[in-house]
Amino acid sequence: MPEIQEKMRDEIMEVIGDKEEIGYDDIAKLKYVNQVVQETLRMYPAVARLIFSPEEKAKRDPLTYLPFGYGPRNCIGMRFAYFEIWMTLAHLLKNYRFYSIPGSPDLPVQIDTRGLTKPKEALFVRAEKLF
Repeated sequence: MPEIQEKMRDEIMEVIGDKEEIGYDDIAKLKYVNQVVQETLRMYPAVARLIFSPEEKAKRDPLTYLPFGYGPRNCIGMRFAYFEIWMTLAHLLKNYRFYSIPGSPDLPVQIDTRGLTKPKEALFVRAEKLF
């Protein structure tokens, strides 16, 4: 959504500004970007999901489908993965603005959860270089 992209870009420019090198301390200050990433992963985890009946779902622990697991068996690469996501978003949104183009599905995009989480239809975007 354009307003979310702009709010993330504003935060990135406020924290990072014209720096060429972005460090971990900079990334840690991106609170809104972190919230967007966390909510996106909560709603659309990248890993495959198992779809059972409503009765089976009711028996399941609500923490079953967290993006990186939970507790002592959570993913050991979680911090690295988050850092990569935040760093990639910071670089992309600092330098580009993204737009959907004709032929892209309307929002909200319908999701296919068979295998890896992906859109049911192809997404088309245009990237505009800033500066």
